[in-house]
Amino acid sequence: MTVEIKLQFNSVAEAAAFLAGSRGAEAPKVEIKPVPEKPKAETPKPPAPTPKAETPKAETPKGDAVDYATLQKAVFRLAAKDKARATSIAQGLGQDTFKALDSSQYAEALKQVEAAIAELG
Repeated sequence: MTVEIKLQFNSVAEAAAFLAGSRGAEAPKVEIKPVPEKPKAETPKPPAPTPKAETPKAETPKGDAVDYATLQKAVFRLAAKDKARATSIAQGLGQDTFKALDSSQYAEALKQVEAAIAELG
């Protein structure tokens, strides 16, 4: 427990005499009050490492039945491994991003993205 003690003197001379231990020094006004303790900041425990689950590979749908969501999932997996490689595939198909591709290009894009993922392991 912490206690704050405040001594109040009428002059510097009285304070000096009191602190020097003079017997004739006048007693100061004393104020004592407990100081509430600050709660200790709890150090947060780091979360336990979670095992990485294998990301299931999207199977390439047969024909031109590839929707953008399927392509996007594959692109995210590739970008996590090599973002520049993902960008180069989109640019090889004539666009800066996969979102700008025509839906008729999704199947070819997915095929190239999955091949790159397989190559990178």
